[in-house]
Amino acid sequence: MEGNAPFFVSKNEIRSTREMLSNGLRPDGRDPNEPRRLTVDFSDGAAIVKLGSTIVSCRVIKNQVLADENHPNQGFFSIGLSSTHKIDSYFRAETLNAVRDMFKMNNALDLESLVIQIGKLVWELKCEIVILENDGGLFEAMTLAVGCGLLATKLPSTRGDRSLTLHHLPIPITFALIDQRTRFVDPTVLEALACDGFLTICANAQGEICSIRKNGGVTLPSTVMDNCIDIAVDLSKKWHLDIMNCMGDKAPPLLKAIVSYDNKPPEPPKPSETVEQEVIKEMRKENPEVKQESEHEQEENDDDDVSGMIGVFNF
Repeated sequence: MEGNAPFFVSKNEIRSTREMLSNGLRPDGRDPNEPRRLTVDFSDGAAIVKLGSTIVSCRVIKNQVLADENHPNQGFFSIGLSSTHKIDSYFRAETLNAVRDMFKMNNALDLESLVIQIGKLVWELKCEIVILENDGGLFEAMTLAVGCGLLATKLPSTRGDRSLTLHHLPIPITFALIDQRTRFVDPTVLEALACDGFLTICANAQGEICSIRKNGGVTLPSTVMDNCIDIAVDLSKKWHLDIMNCMGDKAPPLLKAIVSYDNKPPEPPKPSETVEQEVIKEMRKENPEVKQESEHEQEENDDDDVSGMIGVFNF
C-alpha cells in the first residue's frame, strides 16, 4: 500500500535491507515499534502533513449544493488525489475509497452537521489531496492530511464561522511484515519493498478500533495480532496528541480533552489547612514555645481519647 517507489532501488539493496530487518535493525536506526516524526502545518481550510520525508497536503473546498433526495438530512463528502509522482491506478482507487470510508463509515465526520436546510440545501466538502514527497506511509499521511484539513475548515453561519463536527480522528498505523514474527511500524519505501505484507490498524484516541486491513500472504498468530493492536492504539493516541499540539489554541476542545499521552492518574488534591492550623503554624514560626505547648496539648488530647475509648469498651 505504498504506491510506486519514487526512485530506483536495486535488488541488492532490497536484499540487504531485508537481512537487516530480519535481525531487528532498520536502515534509519529506528526501533521496530518507533514511527517517524509527525508534524502538521495548518492554514485556513488546508493542512500539510509531514511523516518523516513523506509530505502530503490536503485542501478542503466547500460549496452549497442541493440536497440528495435519498439522504435529505446529510451533506456530501468526497476525496480527490493528485501527485507529482507516478501512482498506480489500483493503489489510487483503493486508497481513496479506504480514506473516504475511514471518515464516513466510522462516523468520524458528522454529515448531518453539513445540512443548511433539510431536503433543500447542504454543504459539499471536497478534499483535494496532493502527494508532494513519497517515502512510505502514504495511507497514514493521506488519512491524517484529510483529518487535519477538516479540522482547519470552518463553515459560515448566521452566528459566525463554525468548525466542522468531528466525533473522533481516525489514525492508521501500518506494520510491515516479513514473517510470522518480524514486524515493524511505519515502513519507508525501501523497507516496504523488502517485506512480504502489510497490516494496517486504524484506531482513535478513545482506544477504539476503526478498521483492520491486511495485504500479503503472511499468517499472523493471535498473540502477534493482539500485540500489534496494542501498539497501534498507543501510537494513535500519541499522534492524536501531536496533532492537537500542532494546532495549539485552535484545537477543538472536545478532541483536545480526549487523551493525554502520559496517561498518568491525576494526583489527589491536598487537604486544605483549617484557619486554626494556619494560625498555629504562623505562631510556631514566631515563638518556638508555642510548638512545645501545642505538642503537649496534643499528647493530653490523645491520652483523653485513649482513656475514653477504654471506658467505652470496659464492660
